[in-house]
Amino acid sequence: MKIYTWESLKEFQQRDCKQKLIVIEGKVYDVTKFMHKHPGGAKLLGAYAGEDATDAWVALHNDKELVEKYMKPLQCGIVEDYEKHVSPSQADFRRLRQLAESSGWFRARPLFFIKYLLQCWAFELAAVLLLWQFGLHIWTVLPAALLLCTAQAQAGWAQHDYGHLSVFNSRRLNHIGHELVVGHMKGASSHWWNFRHFLHHSKPNVVGADPDINVPYLFLLGDKMPQEWGKRRRGFMPYNWQHDYFWLLGPPMLLPLYFHYENIYFIFKRGDWRDFVWTLSFFLKFFYVFNHFFPSWLATFGFYMLVRYLESHWFVACTQMSHIPMDIDRDQRREWLPMQLKATMNAEGGSFCRELLDHTVMLYLNGSPEPVAVTAQQACYPDAPQNSTGCRPQEDPLNGSPEPVAVTAQQACYPDAPQNSTGCRPQEDPLKVNIVSYFGSDIQQYSCAHFRPPTAPSSLFPTMPRHSYPLVQPHVKQLCARHGIPYVEKPLSTALADIIRSLKKSGELWLEAYQMPG
Repeated sequence: MKIYTWESLKEFQQRDCKQKLIVIEGKVYDVTKFMHKHPGGAKLLGAYAGEDATDAWVALHNDKELVEKYMKPLQCGIVEDYEKHVSPSQADFRRLRQLAESSGWFRARPLFFIKYLLQCWAFELAAVLLLWQFGLHIWTVLPAALLLCTAQAQAGWAQHDYGHLSVFNSRRLNHIGHELVVGHMKGASSHWWNFRHFLHHSKPNVVGADPDINVPYLFLLGDKMPQEWGKRRRGFMPYNWQHDYFWLLGPPMLLPLYFHYENIYFIFKRGDWRDFVWTLSFFLKFFYVFNHFFPSWLATFGFYMLVRYLESHWFVACTQMSHIPMDIDRDQRREWLPMQLKATMNAEGGSFCRELLDHTVMLYLNGSPEPVAVTAQQACYPDAPQNSTGCRPQEDPLNGSPEPVAVTAQQACYPDAPQNSTGCRPQEDPLKVNIVSYFGSDIQQYSCAHFRPPTAPSSLFPTMPRHSYPLVQPHVKQLCARHGIPYVEKPLSTALADIIRSLKKSGELWLEAYQMPG
């Protein structure tokens, strides 16, 4: 079997190189022919040609043993001294991944996702009952549209969970659930979403790879692309005004127009008739139900487009606050951890969410607020015995002193509690805070997470159920601090305002480059 060096693999990074080799856990795989059969699309594998795709492969697959069986025939070599080239931050991140898996943070709570779907259907039912009970008036049509907009927005996050294979242990069940939610509840193609979204996750904010930032003729994003386009005098829009016309053009064109065009084009180009049937079932249901209230099919269609118009603004605000203000550049071939965190920020939930969760924790926490002695070993070691509160504090990669430290029961059981003197945030234990685990976390998710983008852990661990984000987030922050990697976190209002500020800065950079002589 051929032995490769990292230097020899660089030639496969060239765009004109027809042979595509990727590296996973020190093994070299020739995916030239397989990439067109790859369930996640050929572009995803092509984006990692000549690179170490280990962390991306681990992050995007929850059935690695099965996938490895199909990978064996593709192996064509190994990388010389692979472990020596793994950076300290890369090694620490992989240990954190192992910690998350062994701690059970990738195990889903079915009740959480069942309640989520019931919530979506409840909003839809409320819209129908409103029109049925009070008739067709301006004061019923707009609230009904807002209720359906909310149902569609929440169904969007729900299909995200199924698409990320984070609801069931079975890949097949996740795919069926995804087809049901994204197809029947949202009217979109499951495969279309998978191809786009996993490519976005694999190379976020990378020009030419991430489809979510592929809007150059309408908007110029980041610091470098505006200057490149300005020097070449490319484009036809007044980009120095893009911060003014962003909300006038962006959201109204995204879901109401582009969403439908790209779905239809994708389905018919691929002949994906299974997705076509699922998508058709959504429109048949919508028009059959609401045509009972509106005088014509055209009026029902107008109501549908109003819902999409409202949803599009919600969707753009929630997703683009996390990406537009962040680093946008051509592929710098960064490691997984810094690449994800340079392209993603976390929006804080606000005082309402924090007070609500605090109240829930204090209401249901079975433990005295008196300090209890916990050693650093107990606070940082996953198999440490429970302390006197009945909680097993959360492990942390930091090496702590065995000296006992005093932590309260609230600190021992609350994932966002202040660090104790060991530098560790202890983890809640189901023996004492099972009610907090099922209700407190859900309240935080329902009240906050659905009105802001997913936290940074969702980018690092795409297949992790979202109710586990608060458990892994403190570890991610500590890992970033240890290796000098910025972890960006902002208040929700600041994150929203930064969309416009970033667009304005990019437009000014374009204008400055455009007006430069020569």
